[in-house]
Parts: sequence; structure tokens; C-alpha cells
Amino acid sequence: MIKQKILANWNFIEREYKIESSNLFGMLGGLLIGGIGGVGIAPEIPKFIATDNRSKFYEEICRYCDSKNFSETELYNRAKISRAVFSNIRSMSRKDYLPSKSTAIRICLALELSKDQSQKLLEILGYHLSDSLIVDKVIAWCMENRCFDINDIDDAIHEQTGKFFLTRD
Repeated sequence: MIKQKILANWNFIEREYKIESSNLFGMLGGLLIGGIGGVGIAPEIPKFIATDNRSKFYEEICRYCDSKNFSETELYNRAKISRAVFSNIRSMSRKDYLPSKSTAIRICLALELSKDQSQKLLEILGYHLSDSLIVDKVIAWCMENRCFDINDIDDAIHEQTGKFFLTRD
């Protein structure tokens, strides 16, 4: 399918712009279509996607819960997330589920993680605390100053931005 699209687009470009196939396209086309050693890129994409590490998010949560003697129930209650959402997090390896950034941050706050620990946990899901977003700066400041009350943090975010981030999904 990818090979056909690339060839169709190239044929259109050749026809519209009266360009002859060059050695450069031959080399690039060969890499894109045939790949290195004739394998092609299409078979490689599923392998790359299969390296998804999101299931490690739950594993890390469990590790932190164990180290802090929290039960899962305590954690999701402290994080102010529903049992259903936590169940989705638990089964992320079998489902195509990605918790929101706000949910992931609430878990970090409930576990009383440092900013660095939170960054590592968030990165598993493709999130991070940015130095350029006011919401993220407020959260990072609170983590650095060991303020973990979700309601207080969300009030501080509201004072700075006029919006709630953690308690109003």
C-alpha cells in the first residue's frame, strides 16, 4: 500500500513537472520502497510500534505503591480518579488506552513523587512537565516544595490561568 502511494505520487510529479527519474530518486525510492536489503519500511513499522512501553506505567505505579505502602485503592482515591479509570490503566497492555496527562499527574501527586520521578513516569506515556506552560510550572513548583494536595494545586493553577486542570476533567 505504501509502495503504491509512493509510486503514484512520483508518477504524478514526473508527469506534471516533466521530471525524469534520476539516480537520486532511484536510491531514495529504493530505500523507501525496497528498504535496506529489500525488506521495505512497511514491515518495520509494526515492529517499531510494538516497542510501546506504556504498560510499564502501571508497573512503575505498583513499584511506587509498594515502596510507600499504598494499596491501589488508596492510590486512586488520593489521585481522585475513578476505579474504572484505574482499571483501564491496569490493563493498558491489553487495551489501546492512554490516560490523560492530568490523570497521570494526579497519580504522581498522589504518590508524592519528586519532579524528576514524575518526569520519568510521565515520559513512559509520552508526557512531560514543560518549562514553558504555566500549568506545568505550577505543578513542578508544588512537587519541588512537597505540596501534593490536588485541590490546593488546582486552586493555584486556577489563580494563575483562570482554568482548572486537575479536578475538572
